[in-house]
Amino acid sequence: MNQLMDTRQEKYLSWTINGIFLLIHILLLIMFSVCGVTPMAWFNVFSVAFYIGMIFVIYRAHFRFFVDAVYVEVLAHMSLAAVFTGWDNGFQITLIGMSVLAFFAEFLGRSLKMPYVRAVPLCLMGVLCYAGCFVICNHIKPAYVLPQSLTDWLQIGWGVITFCINIAALSAFTMISFHADQLLSRQARTDSLTGLPNRLVVNRTGREYMRAGGWLAMLDIDDFKQINDTYGHNFGDEVLITLADLMQKNAADTTICRWGGEEFLLMGIAEDDIFPHALLDKLRHEIEQHVFRCDDKQVRLTVTLGLAPYHGETDLTDWINLADKKLYLGKRSGKNQVVQ
Repeated sequence: MNQLMDTRQEKYLSWTINGIFLLIHILLLIMFSVCGVTPMAWFNVFSVAFYIGMIFVIYRAHFRFFVDAVYVEVLAHMSLAAVFTGWDNGFQITLIGMSVLAFFAEFLGRSLKMPYVRAVPLCLMGVLCYAGCFVICNHIKPAYVLPQSLTDWLQIGWGVITFCINIAALSAFTMISFHADQLLSRQARTDSLTGLPNRLVVNRTGREYMRAGGWLAMLDIDDFKQINDTYGHNFGDEVLITLADLMQKNAADTTICRWGGEEFLLMGIAEDDIFPHALLDKLRHEIEQHVFRCDDKQVRLTVTLGLAPYHGETDLTDWINLADKKLYLGKRSGKNQVVQ
């Protein structure tokens, strides 16, 4: 994956949350109707219609409006339910879980670089409503009294739901954060155009090849500037991408890195100098025979390689410079060859 989450995934997540809230309000509608809590029964008629309407809002990808609207709806519903039926039924507990969801929604919005909710103002509203409900419930007798057995179940139910919201949101946040760390680490080690490892990987793995007595080679595209000048830089980029694919197919057992511009570095392990030379010459021939295409343009090209088997160099930079010198010799003596 190259990103944390896309719009399609966020739609599925929002639809899931919306569906759960819709189901809860349908159950609350039934409960309040059976218990004769008429104001809250009518409020839940509105809530059911509200969440059905949110399906279209999510489909249009208005995620910020969805989060803001849902938070306000839950805030109003749970505050009124606590005032009408009393503090002991635990409706106000859900405001804690909604605060966690608000911060999670802001995190997703920021990560996707989309319009995002401001969690702090929403949560401050939640704190005020929570405190207001406490004051009202402790000074005014509730207009409706629910059966004690139902009150006990509501306390357990809202507590469990709040725990589930917190656990789900924090677990998702943990997984996304871990994935983000992996993604950033991979991006730091990967060339964005070709998808090949970059210089950072060379610095980390090159010393391993030195200890193993391996080899490295510097590859450069012959007359690449002329290709860019003639066909354009977009075509030049396509050439680099295609070349990276060719190298991965024809030198699969080697480490291939983009060194910079049109230069690539290949590293591998061999018992003697003959094997890497033959491998690289075969790769050079495959590239020479390949037709590079982009739109209606096509061109053939050649590459020159400087091969430097490890011969006791003590510094990685010196070893790479040796391959670069061999490459330079190949350029001066006709190009399209492997120089060792």
